[in-house]
Amino acid sequence: MNQNAYEIKKKRLLTQLKDYDHPVIACSAGADSALLTDLAFKAHPDTALAIFAVTEGTDEGEQNYAAAEAKRRGWRLHFLRVETFAESDIFHNRRSRCYHCKKLICEELRRYGEKYGGKHFLEGSNGDDRFVHRPGERAVAETGFRSPLADNGFSKAEVRRFGAERGLLSAAKLSTPCLLTRFPYDLDEGFRAFDIERIKAGEHHLKQFLSDNFRLRFVDRETARIEASEGEISFLRHNFQAVINNIPFARVLLDETPFHSGSFDRKAGND
Repeated sequence: MNQNAYEIKKKRLLTQLKDYDHPVIACSAGADSALLTDLAFKAHPDTALAIFAVTEGTDEGEQNYAAAEAKRRGWRLHFLRVETFAESDIFHNRRSRCYHCKKLICEELRRYGEKYGGKHFLEGSNGDDRFVHRPGERAVAETGFRSPLADNGFSKAEVRRFGAERGLLSAAKLSTPCLLTRFPYDLDEGFRAFDIERIKAGEHHLKQFLSDNFRLRFVDRETARIEASEGEISFLRHNFQAVINNIPFARVLLDETPFHSGSFDRKAGND
């Protein structure tokens, strides 16, 4: 990482954020949005507003984490419930789900933020996100949101570094995307709240054993599949029965391929 280039990016980002008066930030518990939120409040402590969208795919643990970080950092954070399952492409998990979901959330955040005087709307995609499959990126542009981290070329590593420099707990936090990403595309009967809860409970259980990135993927109503990092697959092989005892599926499989974000996208031909 070139130190001079990194410092230039930081300076440019801070200058840009100063121009975004009355900013509204789409905030989650992740490293990217936490850094963006923190910097927006640094630039506009009296007018910035962070909003956490709570959907059917939100883990309440992420809400609690965001609330704790907001309290610690002095952010004005609101939680906004967004009902996404009324949209058929989202409820049936079509391949366009992420686009429709992101657009609906951004529209709702914009409407809500405008009631509180919001003038500029920001979200936390980073520069690396522009090199992978991100259907929601189009929705961000269509709803008038800006992505300052991506615009200034911040990689994920640089986001974590800058966040750590600012003392953000989220800087070291593993990525935890929407729970709907754990499901295969094209669910004829749509999502069931019971299945989402089972995936969430299973992942909470696995956190007792795994410290690296992992996912519990829904295969069918009887079966789930664990995807883990290369370093933790060996541990799971040797302790599998003890680990899976409290995962609420009749059958649990171990994927021998190391975890990589977006496995259902790759299977759908969107590498």
